[in-house]
Formats: sequence, structure tokens, C-alpha cells
Amino acid sequence: YTEKLGGLQIINHPGQYWSIDKTYDNDNFQKDSPAWHVRNFQSYPSLIGLEVYNQGNRRPNDRILWDQILDKIMPERPVYGYSCDDAHTLDHYFRNYQFMLMDELSIPALKDAMHQGKLYFSYEPGGSGAARAPRIQNIQVDDNTKTITVEADSDEIYWISGTDIKDGVANTRKSTVVGYGKTFYFDGFQGNYIRALIKNQYGETATQPFGFGEITHSSVSIEKNHDTRLKIYPNPANDFITIQSVSMIENIKLYDINGKMITKLNDVNETTFSVKLNALKAGVYFVNVQTKDFTKQEKITVTN
Repeated sequence: YTEKLGGLQIINHPGQYWSIDKTYDNDNFQKDSPAWHVRNFQSYPSLIGLEVYNQGNRRPNDRILWDQILDKIMPERPVYGYSCDDAHTLDHYFRNYQFMLMDELSIPALKDAMHQGKLYFSYEPGGSGAARAPRIQNIQVDDNTKTITVEADSDEIYWISGTDIKDGVANTRKSTVVGYGKTFYFDGFQGNYIRALIKNQYGETATQPFGFGEITHSSVSIEKNHDTRLKIYPNPANDFITIQSVSMIENIKLYDINGKMITKLNDVNETTFSVKLNALKAGVYFVNVQTKDFTKQEKITVTN
């Protein structure tokens, strides 16, 4: 129903349902496992984020879950982090907040910021109401020097990617810090993503993940390895697109920029299939392709 109405969703306080002390069966998508979350994010374009700070910081392991999800799903399908008060009483206010990067104060601009991950978020234990956690002034990606640089009002910046675990014991898992300082050098970096955590005396602020790959929805697209399992062409497109897969295509879903499903094709049972676009308005769309062996989502531009 959310998709049909053009709405967007985030998962609130997942730590209420999953536990770092538990070993999950990811191969069979056990409920609340990282793989179970990954499948949900791949299946529902309207599902765009995960609450990783909740009511202050009462479930800090949710960032570990976030990193496990990102490690499996990036760069093809970013999952954006959120920090929410979950305020039940007055003293719960002002510890958690987002900075939404919008050109105007409108619902379409807000939905675009949420859908594209144009936001960063903070946790301030003191809850001053003055937003004293670090502020980000600029983020610069330089493909020539292979660097990402974050300009903020604090130089205490940690770069995080993936998780570490000791001797296979679930509750030893932790997010992995792979760099420190305002600049991250990604030449030779083998991870699927990187995210920055900035700290000062009042609290901490986090960026959204930067994906390393040919295709990403984040504001950064850093080329790594080409995924040749699925091709969608031409892009930009006019009358039609052709989807070519190394695995049998089971179904195809087409979504608009707001995550509303506008086309669903079941029982395709082909490795090459064309989808007509001539009834669509010009704009950006997302194509979700489920095959026998994998699911992928790609962004296309229609120029009708």
C-alpha cells in the first residue's frame, strides 16, 4: 500500500527485534537476519532507510546491523541511516535529528531528499536543542587523487566499512574503522562502501554510505568492478528498454522516482526481454529485475 500511495518507509529500532548475541541463518533469510533485511530492501523500493540511532542511543548495535546490511547490498541498493527521537516524554526530545539537504521546503523536495539519501544525521546526548553535534559544510570526491574529503566543524572523523568478528562469536561483532581524518584515500580499497562518522564534545554525526561500483543511488559513484550479470539498455531510453540477464528473468517491476510501482511483469521466463516505455512521462525511473539467481535494481532515464 505504501508503494501504491507513493510513500516512503524506514525501519524503526530494528534492535528491538534482532540481537547481536544471536547467530542467524543468512543463507535461508532467517527473519531479522542481515540477509532478510537485504531481501526486503531489494524487493521494496519504497523502503529507503534504517533507524540506526533511536531515542538517544539505546540500541547502539543497530549501526552494526546497518554495516552488515550495507556490506551485502552496496553499491546497487543503498540503505540510508536515520536518527530519531522516538519521543514518548519531553526529555526524549532533541538528542536525535537529521539535516535534510533540500532546495526548497516542499513535500516533493523532502521525498526526493529521502529517496536519494540527501541527508546526514546526528546524535547529541545532551539534547540542547541547538544542534551542537558536528555540522558538515562540504563533501568532495576527487577521482584523480582517489579521495573523499569531508569538511566539517570537527576534524575527528572515522571512516567505517563492514564489520569484524572474533572467532565466529556473534556478540564480538563490531563495525570496522578503516581510516581516520577528513580525507579517505580509496585507491586500492576493496570494500563495497565507506561511511564517515564525525565526533565532537557534544555528540556525533554520520554521513550516508558512499558506494564503490558502476551503479549507485548515492551522491557518489566511484567506479570499481563492472557487474556483467545484467544489462539494461539503452539508457537514457525513449520507446523501450531491453533487459539482458545471464540468469532466467522471473519478474520485472518499474517504479517512478517516488517509489510508486507503475508496471509489474510476472512469469517472464526469458534471459532477454524488452519493456515498452512510450506511455511514460520523461523522468527518472527504477527497474527492479528478479532472476532465478539474483535481484538487481537500476536507475534509467526516460526522454519521451
